[in-house]
Amino acid sequence: MILTIAPIGPATGAGSAASLASLLACRRANAGRNVLLIRQKTSGKQVNQHSKARDECAWLATEVKTGAKTRPLAAAKFADELACARDNYHDIVIDMPRLQHADSLYLLAATGLAVFAIQTASWNRDRQKRLVQRISAARSWNPALPVLVIADEVDSLAGQAMISGLAERVRDIRFIHLDVEQQDLQANPAPLSALYRAIYVS
Repeated sequence: MILTIAPIGPATGAGSAASLASLLACRRANAGRNVLLIRQKTSGKQVNQHSKARDECAWLATEVKTGAKTRPLAAAKFADELACARDNYHDIVIDMPRLQHADSLYLLAATGLAVFAIQTASWNRDRQKRLVQRISAARSWNPALPVLVIADEVDSLAGQAMISGLAERVRDIRFIHLDVEQQDLQANPAPLSALYRAIYVS
């Protein structure tokens, strides 16, 4: 299974969506799975240099196991990497902190499940429009792409409006209520366990 996790809006908490991919990959590996973690290199100015999508050091790939070393992954090598990884790994987890990055559309289209973490307080029509457009573009290549949204404050008026707006515009979408942004997921792994079950068990 290829899993892509992307935060929508600012990620500030200790258990923010930017680290969910790493935590899930480690948990999956602890369950005896052979896991490849692909994450975007966010140091320096790389995250804002969308015009340099072919940078040889824009992404990092790590085999999640004891003693594994991280290696650079060029955007141009994504197709070969994923084709090989499907045969060599049980799970591929992609940490995508910048959904608008030029490389993200290909990875999103290649994934088996797209997970988006949304903070209700930072949600607005512009973010909704961009997310719906990105999902639609990915589904033009992968029509069966399922979408899972992690949302906080789902019972608030803003939360209900967010759910209704996305449900009207995106088919095959699920929502789960988890406040991952404000949690230290290593100290309190309950939200991570709930997310793990929603992804791998349900």
